[in-house]
Amino acid sequence: MKGYFDYNTSVPVSASMRKMLAEWLDSDPAFLGSGNSPLPPAWLERAHTTVSGTPGLEEYKLVFTSGATESNRLAFEFLYHRYMGSGLTDSSFLRNKVLISSIEHSSVYDQAKYLRNLGYDVLLIPCSKSGVLDMDFVEDNAGPDTALISVMYASGETGVVQPVRSVADICERHGIHFHCDASQIPLRYSPSWHSLRAHTIAFSGHKLGALSGVGMLLYRQKEPVSVFFGDSHTPRPGAANRLGIQSLEESWKCVHQDAGRKLTSLQTLRNLFEKELLSRIPEIKILGKDQVRLVNTSSILLPNTVPHQTTAAIQKHGFQVRALHGEGGMHTHSRTLLEMGVADSHSSAFSVSFGEANSTAEVSAFLDVLEEANKSRARNNL
Repeated sequence: MKGYFDYNTSVPVSASMRKMLAEWLDSDPAFLGSGNSPLPPAWLERAHTTVSGTPGLEEYKLVFTSGATESNRLAFEFLYHRYMGSGLTDSSFLRNKVLISSIEHSSVYDQAKYLRNLGYDVLLIPCSKSGVLDMDFVEDNAGPDTALISVMYASGETGVVQPVRSVADICERHGIHFHCDASQIPLRYSPSWHSLRAHTIAFSGHKLGALSGVGMLLYRQKEPVSVFFGDSHTPRPGAANRLGIQSLEESWKCVHQDAGRKLTSLQTLRNLFEKELLSRIPEIKILGKDQVRLVNTSSILLPNTVPHQTTAAIQKHGFQVRALHGEGGMHTHSRTLLEMGVADSHSSAFSVSFGEANSTAEVSAFLDVLEEANKSRARNNL
């Protein structure tokens, strides 16, 4: 897809994946799951094995979901159980505090209000202007009264990788459930799953080239079970999304094939883009530039510009990026930028995230567009 620089939002389905999808459908038009068999079908077992065989994830079990949004909600389910007639004798009942990163995906962030209504003391972990969470805040507020800490592995907006190992250390010390949304990690970063040590980890299929509408929740120790499904005692009952799950399995395998070369290539492209961008527009700001980041991501503030006009200029030339303004109105910035304290109504904010299909020629053309938008702004200010 020419001019597509929004891979952190969704990775386009590749030609090879489309071919496989057609072959799968041709081989079984009905695409049935396990039918009436009490045992999981071979294709589902194979998908489980592919993921759980990843170094560092061997101790995890997993359940396939509709995406990371559902996985995040399912990971929080145990917090709701005790107010719905179960878990009242659990040893963690006296744990009434929850810490949530202030820059989490809305599927996590928005649970704060519901948990507060249930009586939980929910604290939002602040972050620095560089987009890194305040670990002193976590250290000071986590303790034996804390039920859960939720911290994403990396932000899809800024690309900044969070200190998840430090979070894991704190959670282990106090016996706290650690949930991590790791949706942005595959294809964009080389993680150490061994050192993450989260109790639950969420992934989304469309973030790594699978179909949308599929994801997974990895878990260890206690199995998550949703009360939304009545008396069912499985994490997620119902028919499995076979086409989605098989596309996720294939994407997962592809992610880990020649991963080092792919990551190096993306980082080289991103670094060249940023170097050239700063040489053309010295006043531009790259958020989190000095932090550990996803190798494909640049989060940009273009000062003294009108946000919607800059976005319109980018779109006019056929480029797609992630605008970090306009979510709450034309002149508002994303919650992440607001939490970082870098939002500026006189700056355009957008995130650029590269993928394997992007070329240096595309990047060069995109730089020309940004430079012209900056010159147009300068002319208008004369």
